[in-house]
Amino acid sequence: LQVQPENFINLIKKQILIRGRWGYTRGNMSKEEYQSLLNDTVLPKYDEIKHQFIHSGLIRPKVNYGWFPCYKDKERLILQADDKEFFFDFPRQNFAPLLCLTDYFMDKGSKEDVIGLFVVTIGHQASVITKKVYEEGNYHDYLLMHGFSVEAAEALAEYTHQVMRDEMGLLFRGERYSFGYSSCPDLSQQLPLLEILNAEDIGITLTESCEMVPEQSVSAIVVHHSQASYFSV
Repeated sequence: LQVQPENFINLIKKQILIRGRWGYTRGNMSKEEYQSLLNDTVLPKYDEIKHQFIHSGLIRPKVNYGWFPCYKDKERLILQADDKEFFFDFPRQNFAPLLCLTDYFMDKGSKEDVIGLFVVTIGHQASVITKKVYEEGNYHDYLLMHGFSVEAAEALAEYTHQVMRDEMGLLFRGERYSFGYSSCPDLSQQLPLLEILNAEDIGITLTESCEMVPEQSVSAIVVHHSQASYFSV
């Protein structure tokens, strides 16, 4: 998938970035004071960093994705890719309603089913520049730039998810799930996912603890089931 920053950059969730990653919360300020802070300081800084990332080559998006035939066997999902068989094991809730991600897929021998996989990155340059800023002691700028870079990767993931749903005619049906969170907490499941998608071809590797390098990368499985939802185990 060929992507340019302009395709996805406006999908950045500003509230999560500004309040969550940048820490600009209202606190004890009045509504008017907080809005003034946003208008006079925060949003201009957002526009400045956005321009810098786009026009200084700090965002070099790369995407690999695909849909793969699959079936479930209890809490295991088996899929075929490149004439090989891969599997993902998912935990099941030990409390009602006893959900597991495999519940959204069909058994072997039923109607053919598919699972979507993707991995995206905005490239290594964002990590290089944010590390340099940090080492120079510009900690506030580091916080702003690092937060922006991570949310840019999330925006690229959301764009890729939209593309995949459009291809399947799913509109807004289904969900995407990333390993390490909620219903699929086992990060080691990154290993087969990235192997299937040839993630090294777009510069993504895993650490010994199965975290992606560069950090500004997102991988996910895409579930097309109409009742798919987020849950914890």
